[in-house]
Amino acid sequence: MTWDPNVLVDRANQAFQESSSRDPRLFQWGLFAWADAPPACGGGTGAFQWFQTQEELLSHLADFGAAAYMTFDEESQWTEMRDEVRQIGAGFSVDRPNTLLQLNAHLKGLLQVDWIGDWQELCTTNDDFPSKVRSRFRDNWEDDQSAESSQPIGSDELNEFCEFVEAYGF
Repeated sequence: MTWDPNVLVDRANQAFQESSSRDPRLFQWGLFAWADAPPACGGGTGAFQWFQTQEELLSHLADFGAAAYMTFDEESQWTEMRDEVRQIGAGFSVDRPNTLLQLNAHLKGLLQVDWIGDWQELCTTNDDFPSKVRSRFRDNWEDDQSAESSQPIGSDELNEFCEFVEAYGF
């Protein structure tokens, strides 16, 4: 089969669109990433994407993370980038913070990842990103989240929070 960079870009865009439209209650592993380009080129626009497993998420990031924002003229350029991202992602289970730093350094100018985790973490943990999302869900768009606004999502809020997360970042 002949290398066609446009096919890769189309597949990447389709994969991003599909994964961002999934229900996080069914596809529990998520990431929030945004385009790292000038605002006039769509930079800063981000979205959650959802997957069945951590492995599926990391494969998606390796296969399509850069391909959605960069045209690879040669297949070898893409496979080199993909393999480098896979190698970095392999450390995720051992050291999440360092892996995110390495991924973002490697993908600078293309894509930046703010968070990788599961739906329960987003709904309950006190980590910075999940707390910020919950605070914004509760209409507190300040940088300082109040303890009350960043509390775990209650069962009575799950459907509304899920809808909020679907549109978050756009």
